[in-house]
Amino acid sequence: SRLQEEIHSLELGQQVAQSAKEEVDIKLNSVLAKHTLLKEEMQESSEQAKMQLDDLRGTLMKSQTEWQQKINSLKLNHLTALKDAEHITALLKEEVAWLEVSRKDLVEQEEISNSTLEETRMQLQQLQQLHLATKMEQQKL
Repeated sequence: SRLQEEIHSLELGQQVAQSAKEEVDIKLNSVLAKHTLLKEEMQESSEQAKMQLDDLRGTLMKSQTEWQQKINSLKLNHLTALKDAEHITALLKEEVAWLEVSRKDLVEQEEISNSTLEETRMQLQQLQQLHLATKMEQQKL
């Protein structure tokens, strides 16, 4: 009888242990399922973050390329403007040189004209004096 009680007690202990083991297995499976679910969610979130990061990198690269093209275009426009300015400066220098030569020619022509005008005045004065002298001679006759 004592043996039967101990057997019965051991059987009860075994049932409690089995029940506890089953409860632990259920909780463990629940924890493992939650862990797997969280792991999948984290992996999905990580992949989304990676895709967003790749999109941002692509946008940044595109933006950087566009700005570099704009900078290169501005540099080219600047060089073109400098060449145009140099060309215009050279043309203006030629124009100034031509104007200086023309001015010199005009000054010389003015001097010649002034000299010729003075000679013509003197000749006119001599003619007037001659005319007056001729008139006086005629009156005497």
